[in-house]
Amino acid sequence: MAFRVNTNVSSLNTQRWLGISGTSQSKALERLSSGYKINKASDDAAGVAIATKLNVKSVSMTKSIDNGHQALSMLQTAEGGMDQISNILTRLKELATQAASDNTTDRTALDNERSYLETEISNIAQNTKYGTTSLLQGAKTLTSTGASLTTANGIVGIDVSNASTSAGSTFTLTMTAAVAGAATVTITNGTSTEIVGVSGLTGFHQGTANFSSFGIKVTLSSAATAIAAGGGFTVGGSGGTTTRTVSNVGSDLSPAKGIVDIDVSNATAAHFDVKVLIGSFDDASVRLGNRDTGMSQVFVVSNVSGPDQVVDFTDYGVKITVGAALAHIDPADGNADFDVDSTTTGGSAASSFDFQLGDTNATSNQISTGIKNFEYDSSDVLNLAGGSIASKTGAQAYMTRIDTAISNLTTERGNLGASMNQISYHVANVETMNENVKSSVSTIKDADFAAEMADFTKNQILQQSGIAMLAQANSMPQQILSLLKG
Repeated sequence: MAFRVNTNVSSLNTQRWLGISGTSQSKALERLSSGYKINKASDDAAGVAIATKLNVKSVSMTKSIDNGHQALSMLQTAEGGMDQISNILTRLKELATQAASDNTTDRTALDNERSYLETEISNIAQNTKYGTTSLLQGAKTLTSTGASLTTANGIVGIDVSNASTSAGSTFTLTMTAAVAGAATVTITNGTSTEIVGVSGLTGFHQGTANFSSFGIKVTLSSAATAIAAGGGFTVGGSGGTTTRTVSNVGSDLSPAKGIVDIDVSNATAAHFDVKVLIGSFDDASVRLGNRDTGMSQVFVVSNVSGPDQVVDFTDYGVKITVGAALAHIDPADGNADFDVDSTTTGGSAASSFDFQLGDTNATSNQISTGIKNFEYDSSDVLNLAGGSIASKTGAQAYMTRIDTAISNLTTERGNLGASMNQISYHVANVETMNENVKSSVSTIKDADFAAEMADFTKNQILQQSGIAMLAQANSMPQQILSLLKG
């Protein structure tokens, strides 16, 4: 055994092991205090990546489960309204049965109750809501708008999704020009009128006029100008067939100047203009401009003197057929403008509610439910408009209509119940998957307290013994003094 003073190898070796046990003890303390086996990426680089992805998936599925429970609450609210309407239809059938019999002496009173009950059906349909979302009114959309209701006149949008009126109702909008950022908008349906003032219309700021009595919102911009005519619009149901036709065609857009035809069957805007520049090599530049936005699309046509050619402006869904007579057309004088009129007919007026019930944007994780219009005068379900039980024959006819209405309602209620069952099973499956994902995250990330406590105790003992041995190692050079005394 060598005796050295300058380098105490035993002490250095003891210090190294003491450091190792100290590091292990600190890590065990960290895991025991946090509850996690992985507290930083260096603990387990692969495990961190896997656990993070699984955790994101779990969080998304947890919210999807919430969506499912709220969807069920929403549909249960709708079914509650249907149930009350069903009760009213039962009473209407009772009244019609009574009025259809010759032993009835006062059909007028029965018919008065019928009228009140039909009105209450529409009241229930209009007031059955989940938050602010109407459930039994069907989907409301704009099926036609007047020529003045454009962004150029400051009309950014008209929201009729919660309109408290039957599909097919027509309104008229008038507006004063914005002065100092304020404008006044008036809407009437021929029976009722509501006036709303909007302020703050400056620069890029917009404002919304909320016509609460109609359930309609109109968004305005600072470009708001006076509208006295051309402000009509119609509220219709979703779906149906939309027909678009050309109107207000400028005099320059004629076969005499080479504009053979304008096809707007798929047009995506309402107000256009055309500009044509004739080139030097039997070619021409044809531009279609959107007068509301100032945007445009341009195509170059070659062999102009040849057969007619169709220029397809795909950005706007417009096709213009040009012929050999194509000439220079300048829209500056307004003679190259044309408008598109849109009319929608035959819509089903069914609301579509989409529920996200999974962690990915896939159709398998989305369930859609349609609910039709349950107002008494809507043709969707009840179709009771114009009924009367004031006479025996009228009551007999009304009995048949009530039977049809009840049959339609029970069909729709059955469809709603099927959707609720579908959502319930889907949510149950997501809950099971979420449980397993969380279990996987726990296996990767969570600390095993039994193992960590055993490791902590071991390192604690090693620390204590290491400190004792370090003291012994540090005292070993003192033995050299015995040699020096000899």
